[in-house]
Amino acid sequence: MDRVVACVLEARYRGRLVKSSKELYKFHVANLQSVSDGLDHAFRSARNTIAHGNQIAVSTHVCLLSFLLGVWSEVRLLKLLYEPNGFSPAERKRILATTALERWKLAVEVAFRRHYNIPKAALRPPKLPSTAHHRLATLQETIQDDLSAIITMRNKLAHGQWKYPLNDRMDNVAQDQMNVLRGENVFSLRQKFNLLNILCQIVHDLVVSRPTFERDWDEHLRRFEQTRTNIERRNYDKWKEQIRARYNRGLEKLVRNRLQESSLLNGEGEQQERLHSVAQECFGTLSSGDPDLATRAKERVRRKIRERHAGTRAH
Repeated sequence: MDRVVACVLEARYRGRLVKSSKELYKFHVANLQSVSDGLDHAFRSARNTIAHGNQIAVSTHVCLLSFLLGVWSEVRLLKLLYEPNGFSPAERKRILATTALERWKLAVEVAFRRHYNIPKAALRPPKLPSTAHHRLATLQETIQDDLSAIITMRNKLAHGQWKYPLNDRMDNVAQDQMNVLRGENVFSLRQKFNLLNILCQIVHDLVVSRPTFERDWDEHLRRFEQTRTNIERRNYDKWKEQIRARYNRGLEKLVRNRLQESSLLNGEGEQQERLHSVAQECFGTLSSGDPDLATRAKERVRRKIRERHAGTRAH
């Protein structure tokens, strides 16, 4: 009966008829898919800028990705809160009444209370089993230490504070957030996106399926620890060089194929040697870190192809 009353009250907010939880869930699913598509595209674009060696564009992508991750975290939590057979309307209302970061923390707390049937008491032993207490601490630590900046940075980035995030009074730099933003890179943001995904799956299992949570916890924890290790230990510069090396190999292969298709590698003599020299210069450009390496390589090859064909017609 209480749940029925809560549903009726939820459907009449401030005297207005509103969409049902079921309908709102569909909206959140669609919004999440749209944001996820945009985030995937932004990550691919960021990798391309790294491959091209364009550091200004890479810095732009870091701010853009940080903003989109904050947006994604918000809409992902909304989908989680409206999952069928998940949080009650009262629990949902309580969680949504808090700030962005506190919503995540409270969602985890409420999920543990539901899962272990502890409505009021403190979530610690002996009421909460020791193993469960360790799991709760792991999730809370991850939210605070690894994800808080991503979750809370959205508004500042949305207001154009890309270089110098400001405090809430707008009268000085928010030094901690500026340090975090300057420490982010494309790789670390990708890993934090993975952490958010794992966290969402864990909370979903806590609320919806106790057997699934117990069964999959060890695998979730393994992925958690591996992702956090990647953030702490993976060398970003080395990762960038690997991307650029793969790109250079692919572009070198493309240039060689273009030369072959144009029959420029089948001839002999002085002209053939010049074309080989041009190709080698192009490949050297790719390895040099020039931001316009791809464009310049293609332009040089095309120019020599035109010169070669022009010389053929002249004879």
